[in-house]
Amino acid sequence: MSSFVKLLATVGMALCLVGGLHATGYFGPYIYLDDGGKNVAGSPEFYWGLEVRRISRDFHPPEKLVVSKEAAQINEEEERTKKTSENTTETDLKDFDSAVQEARIKPADAAKAKEQHKQARAALDATASGTPTPLPAEFDSEFADYHKGAAAYLNQQWDEARAAWENLLKRPEQDRHYRTVWAAFMLGKVALKEKDFPTATQWFQRTRELAKAGFADSSGLAAESYGWEGRAEWKQDHPEKAALLFMNQLALGDASAVVSLKAVIPDREPASGLL
Repeated sequence: MSSFVKLLATVGMALCLVGGLHATGYFGPYIYLDDGGKNVAGSPEFYWGLEVRRISRDFHPPEKLVVSKEAAQINEEEERTKKTSENTTETDLKDFDSAVQEARIKPADAAKAKEQHKQARAALDATASGTPTPLPAEFDSEFADYHKGAAAYLNQQWDEARAAWENLLKRPEQDRHYRTVWAAFMLGKVALKEKDFPTATQWFQRTRELAKAGFADSSGLAAESYGWEGRAEWKQDHPEKAALLFMNQLALGDASAVVSLKAVIPDREPASGLL
């Protein structure tokens, strides 16, 4: 079909809409022939969010997105991030208690170990809030390894963070039930920071594999990994792979994928800063 025929059809539809739907108004473009007629031949803008949500219903990833009701109801990004951080702290404390109760870790003084763990978590939260706070001594465990990596990551010490999480993954499987998935996920984020996008992709895939293998995923990082892997693929100029990952992300209920999907459309302006 020629561009001229497309133009006539589009204008005809627009006139029908304008004439028959006064209550809702007209939301299409008003200029069609500028920039080589991209508004005629380009991908549609109309109801983008509704359409990609409809398509995402054909995707059925097995992972589960973990989002607290409070965080889901917060619209402001800064407040939502703060609430997510609070949830991470709560999850970290609960996981440590469970590890002690299940005898996955066996400190001689459980009460002391729990208090040390709580103080370490508080130090990380303070650092994340802009008040650098050194980690206190902790009982040697997968949790302490993870905290070392997290502290280094917050201080943008990528080599130290990677080393801590890689050391965590060197522990025997029975000694890293709770933080294996967390470490793999964060190794993917370190690779993103270092612009090593192929490695980031591998770690996010590994995150899902490890969760599927039975390692604890109390924060739903396997589900989150789709969006981050999509970002890594987009950075490698693989929009077709990124789009599928973002669709899985959206299918799991993460609405931020709507914007990410828009960024990979090749006939639109570059979405700088979105991914």
